[in-house]
Amino acid sequence: LNLLPTSVVVTPTVLVGDGESEEVIQPDHWVQVDSVQFRAPAAFRVRDDTQIQPDPIRRTFNDANARERIQSNVRSAEVRTIIENHIPLGVGVRLFVGRDAATLYTDPTFTIPAAGEAPFEVRAAPFGNGKVTESVFNNQIVAVGREEIQELVAPEYWTGVQIDIAGTDGNIALAGSDFVIVKAGAQ
Repeated sequence: LNLLPTSVVVTPTVLVGDGESEEVIQPDHWVQVDSVQFRAPAAFRVRDDTQIQPDPIRRTFNDANARERIQSNVRSAEVRTIIENHIPLGVGVRLFVGRDAATLYTDPTFTIPAAGEAPFEVRAAPFGNGKVTESVFNNQIVAVGREEIQELVAPEYWTGVQIDIAGTDGNIALAGSDFVIVKAGAQ
């Protein structure tokens, strides 16, 4: 979630000189400075429901003997996900698996949870003294069938994680140390 915002709104107040004088910048004013330092909390508003889709990750399964044994013998498996939320927003998470990076999020081979089901939900991390105080976790185990297993042992496939964030009513604070981690593995 280390995506920078596309725009930043700054209030028109500038401290000049000793930091005690305050001036309002008008459209016809100008100033020449050697450097500028912005000090502001990282507070922002999520105006609408948002989906974050990081770049797909290419996966390979090169062991042909293991692939053959799995394809012949395994009928079902479980995918375990561990989601750690360290941001002051609740999130929904869905895993995507597909054969092509370009269509992973629009036409996946399958998703976990399955299409039509709600994503895994993780509540907002507790917030106090201007920062997140601890992480919140969600552990899920989802059964997958033979067809999904075949995709996970293909010589090459792509995976991605979609993170859903609901719009906020007001500003929220986010620190550089805030994060969401999604771990998944078959068992």
